[in-house]
Amino acid sequence: MTHFGIICPAATGHLNPITALGRELQRRGHRVTVVGVLDAQSKALEAGLEFRAIAESESPLGTVAESFAQLGKMNGLAAFSYTVSLFKTATALLLRDAPSVIKEAGIEALLVDESTSAGGTVAEFLQIPFVTVCCALVLYQENNIPPFFATWSYNTAWWARLRNQVGLSLLRRIAQPIRDVIAEYRRQWNLPLYSSSNQMYSKLAILSQQPAEFEFPRQHLPECFHFTGSYQDSTGRLAVDFPFEQLTGQPLIYASMGTVQNRLQYVFPSIAEACVGLDVQLVISLGGALEPEALPKLPGEPLVVKYAPQLELLKKTTLTITHAGLNTALESLSNGVPMVAIPIANDQPGVAARIAWTGTGEFVPLSGLSVPKLREAIELVIREPVPFPFEKLTLAPLIYASMGTIQNRLMDIFHHIAEACVGLDVQLVISLGSGISPESLPKLPGSPLVVGYAPQLELLKKATLTITHAGLNTTLESLSNGVPLVAIPIATDQPGVAARIAWTGTGEFVPLSGLSFPKLREAIKRVLTEESYKQNATRLQQAIGRAGGVSRAADIVEQVVSTRKPVLSHVN
Repeated sequence: MTHFGIICPAATGHLNPITALGRELQRRGHRVTVVGVLDAQSKALEAGLEFRAIAESESPLGTVAESFAQLGKMNGLAAFSYTVSLFKTATALLLRDAPSVIKEAGIEALLVDESTSAGGTVAEFLQIPFVTVCCALVLYQENNIPPFFATWSYNTAWWARLRNQVGLSLLRRIAQPIRDVIAEYRRQWNLPLYSSSNQMYSKLAILSQQPAEFEFPRQHLPECFHFTGSYQDSTGRLAVDFPFEQLTGQPLIYASMGTVQNRLQYVFPSIAEACVGLDVQLVISLGGALEPEALPKLPGEPLVVKYAPQLELLKKTTLTITHAGLNTALESLSNGVPMVAIPIANDQPGVAARIAWTGTGEFVPLSGLSVPKLREAIELVIREPVPFPFEKLTLAPLIYASMGTIQNRLMDIFHHIAEACVGLDVQLVISLGSGISPESLPKLPGSPLVVGYAPQLELLKKATLTITHAGLNTTLESLSNGVPLVAIPIATDQPGVAARIAWTGTGEFVPLSGLSFPKLREAIKRVLTEESYKQNATRLQQAIGRAGGVSRAADIVEQVVSTRKPVLSHVN
């Protein structure tokens, strides 16, 4: 068995996920030690892991809390610049102390948080393998991906790529002091200098707790990069007393601004006032920033606590209001809870942009925060959907058509779909997605069943064919149910998904530029009548059923340590 060391910032948002991975490795018989400043010790021990301290004189107990108290009062680029100054100091101390501590402890391999960019240099100096773990947003730089500190959405236009390049250039200038410290030690240790920040990542395996569906379309990730899904383990978290008896049974809105950027006290009254008059119960977790008694009386008298058992509360939650920290976002989504985000600093704007891009919530920039804007976003996300009329389903084979929730404004497409199905022995159900009501459409040929939203996962269990924009989620959910597809790709990665539908023999596609009633009808009839499409969809259904998540991540880590070779994703 292997003795793993963990190197990561002494912040809850980083320690929670990476210690969950550490506990998974520990359950498999490995030994795991967190290496860090004294403020990380309690978290490591609560998780049942070992701990070794560095920089005890420079970073006595309470140093991180003092720094976070200052950071919690900041936002935007000021907060990011202050974070860089903290990381510069932490980087110098890590490079000075960690090698001897790691060597003395007998640590054989490292799990390095992506944000601790010096961790790979320590591993190289000690000649031990390391795996990069992305506990926050993936920071790997690509010109087609907006920088993490911006709420810019993904866009393939030339001006968007230029905008991204300018933002990444600004990021590199701000972070240069950290790279300078690393370069100094690499010279001393006779290690080759980095020419870009992307070289700081492991060449053996890079793990991200994001699912691929919660990331913009990446084109240049290394072969050893793995989207493995959220790392959660409630057993490693501090027990929190919570007055569950005060929950009323109303729809629950859970509001948390995290444990770092939570000192902007005006945000909490805005949240409370925005919820007044809604048929909900608001629970606000202060994240340790304040005692509830220190706040003035909030509008609507929400339930306010210093800390909340987040994983447990999210099981009861209808909506999360969040600072867009990645852990809270992923933990909400793991429970199927949509969000309204108020991003403050660091990677939170980037997380908020992905919340909006995936259609899992809305965000209100801190600079434009007001009660009316926040209430509008809350009402939009929690708006009660019209129940799906299951009683109107017939016994005819079901064709389910959805053009997603973003590229769904091309109204002629719905007319083409309806007309192409006329005369077939099928029932067509059309889900319009966000922003369109059934009443806004003219009467469609064949009188299909048209709804604003549909319970997609439930309907796919009954479907014979899916007509889709080739969004990856709808595609995978269809194939997970063994349902073949006809795709009409519109933009972004959808043409690529459509090409893979055709390549795997699980369906056909009709390009938007050549869309016509006869071509679409021909594709629909072919997929409905030729058995190979259904057989191939069933084959993909079995492939999708293979395991993932934290267990898969731990498998990759173990393979890296046992082989000391890159774990290539295409052979897994």
